[in-house]
Amino acid sequence: MLFSDLFKVQNILESGIATASGITEDAIGSANGSDLRFLALLVKTGEIANLTKCYKFNSKPKEADRNKLIVRYADVLQFLLSIGNYHDFNIINREALQSVERMDEQAPLFLSIHATIHKLMASLKSDDFMSALHHYIELFAKIMNLGELLGLTEDDMFSFYEIHGQAAIY
Repeated sequence: MLFSDLFKVQNILESGIATASGITEDAIGSANGSDLRFLALLVKTGEIANLTKCYKFNSKPKEADRNKLIVRYADVLQFLLSIGNYHDFNIINREALQSVERMDEQAPLFLSIHATIHKLMASLKSDDFMSALHHYIELFAKIMNLGELLGLTEDDMFSFYEIHGQAAIY
């Protein structure tokens, strides 16, 4: 699937959710809408870390429930794409992501994802679009890296995202 298709699907999902809930972006305010998306992304990535227990240094982590991981990962993708659409970063492609260094351990990757989210937020607050776009590309690549470390294929990541997102509308 092309990334441009994912951004379009996210727009459709959000439109459906807004229609079903009756809550529009105007009602919550532009700045608040951005902050809420970022907070949700931080929370949802934290939920995946909690499922994996990769932060437990005094015991061996147990195998996380795959279905729960997939659901949480789909949530992360929804907020990542939502942020991309909201800030006009929906122009990225697969080649842009390949320049980002990959990590092979979950705990450092979660920390790096959270740090990158904060860098992206800071770039946006200072109206530095190019820096923000760079951080968004980095974040997107890290979240794809996370999916792979969780044992998800790209097909798993994207197909469940679409199914999960459609269920959120109804």
